[in-house]
Amino acid sequence: MLTLKTAWADGTRHLIFAPMALLEKLAALTPRPRINLILYHGVLAPHARWRARVVAFGALSETAPTARERRCCRIPRP
Repeated sequence: MLTLKTAWADGTRHLIFAPMALLEKLAALTPRPRINLILYHGVLAPHARWRARVVAFGALSETAPTARERRCCRIPRP
């Protein structure tokens, strides 16, 4: 028996499942192994053009931007 946190609109407060049916429902909710649960899109995506401008890894570096960063983010040369 599964007790619901809040009652449904029809007044249902408990759900009764056979053991195998409960396991099937729980297995459907379990994420597959080795799959990232957080997916980024937009400027945070791994290959986004502006990612270098938005994401900072640690402290600011004193090195010049790479050719790829200048090309995709249009950073002017010093």
